[in-house]
Amino acid sequence: MADHGHTEHAHSLKPYFIVYSILMIGLAATVWVAYHDFGIWANPIALGIATTKAVLVVLIFMHVKDSPPIIWLTICIGLAMLGIGLVLILGDYLFRGPVAL
Repeated sequence: MADHGHTEHAHSLKPYFIVYSILMIGLAATVWVAYHDFGIWANPIALGIATTKAVLVVLIFMHVKDSPPIIWLTICIGLAMLGIGLVLILGDYLFRGPVAL
């Protein structure tokens, strides 16, 4: 069999348990934010918590932290495309006139 550059990484379980604990704290924080009135800051706080949890999952559980640079480039390009799409959708939403039903 040909070796295609894949190497096995020996991972200990400690980082997984640490990240799992952080994710559970993030879950509790999300629920806590949902039950309290933060006014205009409620959505940014909830999105910040969700983004933090998503980054932890991608970096640790999906092993992106130990991935080659091409994987990082792919992720960055995907996030850039997502950002462009969201900006264009938001721009269309903000500058469109009233819709007649």
